[in-house]
Amino acid sequence: MRSHEFTLLQRILKERSGITLSADKQHLLEGKLRPFLKELELPSISHLAAL
Repeated sequence: MRSHEFTLLQRILKERSGITLSADKQHLLEGKLRPFLKELELPSISHLAAL
């Protein structure tokens, strides 16, 4: 995941759920999103961020 994608996802999570993720949680977020990407048949987190 690129830093700008992580920043975008951080902002979305904060706005919609009130959850604040620090930069050291990027790897954790990637791991949590992988099954979701497969379910949606998206090839990468970049594609998810674009949605």
